Amino acid sequence: MMSWRTRIIALVHDLDIRIVDAASGEILRHLTLNPNIDYKPTGAPKGPTRPAKTKQLNPQVEGSAVSDVSRHHNGRNDRI
Repeated sequence: MMSWRTRIIALVHDLDIRIVDAASGEILRHLTLNPNIDYKPTGAPKGPTRPAKTKQLNPQVEGSAVSDVSRHHNGRNDRI
């Protein structure tokens, strides 16, 4: 049984990889890389993807994504 402190030797020849217990010489894993697969990490988080957040529309102004803009000021003085 392999524990987390087992010292190993990785023997690599082209696409053939063998992981060997350094103390006993027992082959722990035998792997063959597939050249058609990209084994590099993408940086994306693991697990299921979350649905994209959608902007909530202002219920008073249909189609508006802005809810905190004052609508009474137009930049000019309307006093008589």
